[in-house]
Amino acid sequence: MDHSAYDAYALLIEGGGDRLFYSGDFRGHGRKAALFERLVANPPADIDALLVEGSSLTRLELDATFPTEGDVEARLLKELAQTDGLGVS
Repeated sequence: MDHSAYDAYALLIEGGGDRLFYSGDFRGHGRKAALFERLVANPPADIDALLVEGSSLTRLELDATFPTEGDVEARLLKELAQTDGLGVS
């Protein structure tokens, strides 16, 4: 999964004829955005329950966007390079 936590996963759990699909937060703006796109293009079929986290569902506007991790990294490098004493190159 595309997630800020290293080694995040989605799980399809099957038992007793039922199928539960679990994923942490969905996102598509990190370094593994292609995994999110692949999931959207080919979601698990015939699931009985979907369990996801939604830490931003009700506190953001519907059209809110996030900077990519690459954008955040570039901004941090720029800010650190302009700060005396940190020696970032």
